[in-house]
Amino acid sequence: MNTTEIASILKEAENLAKTVSSQFQSVAFECAVELLQGHPKAQKESLHAVTEKVTTGKDDAKPKGTQGRIQMLIDKNFFTQKRALSEVLTALAEMGFTYAQADISTPLVRLCKNHQLRRLKEEGNWKYVNN
Repeated sequence: MNTTEIASILKEAENLAKTVSSQFQSVAFECAVELLQGHPKAQKESLHAVTEKVTTGKDDAKPKGTQGRIQMLIDKNFFTQKRALSEVLTALAEMGFTYAQADISTPLVRLCKNHQLRRLKEEGNWKYVNN
């Protein structure tokens, strides 16, 4: 690698680092340099994943736990129609995650409080739909 290539990588890394808050810029710069150099570890991760890791401090941007799995249903547009608790349980079971109703009630309420879902009462039963 010659001096011009190194300068180009450093300049591009600097520009990428400017896209995150100041407290994460040095880590973002290092990750960007590795990514731009074709570092084997960095090649496995997209720039978005690197940025996500740097800004959130998480090693993995995948949702985890019950709420994260329900979030996956939101991302797949499952809640474009009103859904009963039993429908959510069935969808999760089809994904390979078996839960009792009590185990998903609280995560659904939290997603409603975070304005990711809305909760409507119809005929005495709660229905969940995209907000």
